[in-house]
Amino acid sequence: MKKIFLNEKTSILQLDISDDSINENSNAFVIHIICKKESGELFFTEIHIQNTWIKNKISKLSYSTIHF
Repeated sequence: MKKIFLNEKTSILQLDISDDSINENSNAFVIHIICKKESGELFFTEIHIQNTWIKNKISKLSYSTIHF
């Protein structure tokens, strides 16, 4: 996850995953991350992920990020 959403000089201080909705063919969850830049600046990132499943395989994956 760090390579996809954050750069090398950012460290993750805390993270929390919460379920938004789950049913037999899809699920959605939110990841809240408190990050620290190399300069010492703290920031908050929120990642929303939605999966749709067909025959036990992910057929659609979408995500969005919000940086505060």
